[in-house]
Amino acid sequence: MKPKLLKRLSKKAFIAMLLMPISALAQKPIELLEPLPGPNGGVTSIQANGGMAYEMLNQYIRPMIPWIVGVSMGLAVLMIIVAGFQIMLAGGGQGQQAGKDRIISVIIGVIILVFSSTILVMLNADYFRLS
Repeated sequence: MKPKLLKRLSKKAFIAMLLMPISALAQKPIELLEPLPGPNGGVTSIQANGGMAYEMLNQYIRPMIPWIVGVSMGLAVLMIIVAGFQIMLAGGGQGQQAGKDRIISVIIGVIILVFSSTILVMLNADYFRLS
């Protein structure tokens, strides 16, 4: 039993060593292809420590978040409709079970989306506000 544990730990240590350079790269600034709007010609790079550039990036991305949530909900409704047709048109057995599994997967996805949005709003009440 100990060799298996040692083998598992060595795999995890190897993966951690592979990921270490990636974490070091996170310290370098992100060079943007297009500057973000702002004073003095805008911002061309984002530092890992945040600051004014981080706020501008947040203002740049924030209007997209409600749109992404809305599109995700619309796709969820569409997938439930497709799964309903799959259940109705299936002769029985595997087709109906696949439709039921699809509906369950969509409902789990919607629950994750709603709870993650709720957590974001609890952490920052202004998260989904556009102003």
